[in-house]
Formats: sequence, structure tokens, C-alpha cells
Amino acid sequence: MKELISSFSNREIALVLWIIIITIPCLLSSNIRKAFINVLKCLFCKQILTYMIVSSIYFVFLELVINILYSLNYSLIKDSILWFIFSGIIATTNSIHSKNSKELFKKHIVVNLKVTLIIEFLINFYVFPLIIEILIIPIIIFFEISKYSLTKVEDSSGKDLLLKIIRIIEAVLGYFIIVYIIYNCITNYLNLLNTDVAFSFIHPLLLMVLYFPFTYFWVLYCKYEVLLVSIKTVFRNIHKENIGNYLRKNIIKYSNLSINKVTDIADNKYFFWISIESYDDVDLMITCYKHKIDKRRFS
Repeated sequence: MKELISSFSNREIALVLWIIIITIPCLLSSNIRKAFINVLKCLFCKQILTYMIVSSIYFVFLELVINILYSLNYSLIKDSILWFIFSGIIATTNSIHSKNSKELFKKHIVVNLKVTLIIEFLINFYVFPLIIEILIIPIIIFFEISKYSLTKVEDSSGKDLLLKIIRIIEAVLGYFIIVYIIYNCITNYLNLLNTDVAFSFIHPLLLMVLYFPFTYFWVLYCKYEVLLVSIKTVFRNIHKENIGNYLRKNIIKYSNLSINKVTDIADNKYFFWISIESYDDVDLMITCYKHKIDKRRFS
């Protein structure tokens, strides 16, 4: 237990303290408690609960595989859990609306491989004393809330000036932090050559790559669900359930594991599936998609 607690950096300890400080007064308010309970109810709905269970199982499986290759300590396990909550889950939810596999790959992999990943690693590795970390968090929150509030304010004479002052202060603080990080990298460069430190940098990249197959199949499942449920509802309402079932089976057979094909059908790229009236229409639609024949202009 002591090793687990010691694995938390000053920045993480400061963040936990502020979360507790903010949460306790909020929970004392009856209105906020009711809103919090409603959020929990939403989180435990069938779709979200299913996603959380399946994604958690997959994440644990990845960690077990990685642990075979490299023995994970408490610090790496803690970082893995934080990655899963703040990166893995968010990456998947952001990818749900991807129109094709290329856009999905870009959202999940390419965006996360920006230079900010290296900067985040260095910032998390070199932290300030606890008292400074405790003071930094409310300052950052204050600046972000101020910027957001100012952007919502209608044109006023002092708006642009205040935004400019806030950005200048943020820039100065940012440069100070970067200089501090560079100084620590130079004076403590041997720490960067440490095996655990090196793996702590590789670990999130490895998780990101290995988590991509789950993201892909989850997005595919979501797109199938939306399309197939829509088809089932439409054809049930017009009392043609058999044709609807035949259409759904052929869509699955044609699209298989391709997000692009499912999206094309959902967007009616070559054929309006809602206009189907017979089994022959279903066969015609699949033929149009196979050979990229735009039948919409003749509908």
C-alpha cells in the first residue's frame, strides 16, 4: 500500500486534494446531489455499461499481456489506469462519429502522436514541490474559466484587453515551466536513461496502438447497431419485417468488418434503402454498392 501511495507524483496528489475540496461542498447541496444521481443513472444505462465492462476487460487483458513482456510496477499500473480513463475511453467516444476508417485512424492514432504527448510525459515526470502544485491548479482553472466566460460575453471595450492579458500571463507561466523542464532534463539526464522511465514513455504509446483494434470494432458495432435498428423499425412500421430482415442480413454479409461500407449504406451513398419494397430491390441495392453504381438519381 505504501508503494502504491508513493507512486503518486506531487501533481497527482495536488489534483486529488482539489477534487476532494471541490466535491465535498458540492455534495452538501441537494440540487447538485440530485444532478449527480441523474448522471450516475445515465452512466449505468445498458449501452454505456456494456461499453465500460467490455472496454475494461480488454484493457485488463492488454495489461496482463504487457506485464508478461515487462514487469509493471505500481507507478506504471497507476499511469495505465489514468491513460485508460482520460485517453482510451475518450479516444473511443471521439471516434464514434468517424465517417470512415481513415478518419478513425487519424482520430485515434495520429492526433495522439503529436508533440504534446512528449511534452505531457516531461511535465508529468518533472513536477514542482507539493505546495506549488497545489497553488498552480486553481490558477490554471481560474484562467481557463475567465477565458471561457470572456468568449461568451458580447462585444465590449475591455474584453479583448482582458483576453490579451490572460494569454500573456499564461504564456509567461508556460515558458517558465518549459525552462524548468529543460533545466531538469539537462541536470538529471541520467534519469531519462532509466529503464522504468523509458518504459513509462513507451507504455502509453503501446497502449494506444494495442487499444486501436478495440476502438475499431466498437465503432463498427455502434454503426451497425444504429443502421440495423433503424431498418428494423422502418420495415416493422410498414409491415414488411421479412424484407427488413433480408436487407439486414445482406448488409452484414456485404459490409462484413468494413466501417466504410456500413457508413456508405447509412448515408445512402448509392441507393436509398428506405425506398426498398421487395427482395429484388435488396439484391439491386447490394449490386449498386458492390459496383459503385449511383441508383439515387433514377429513384
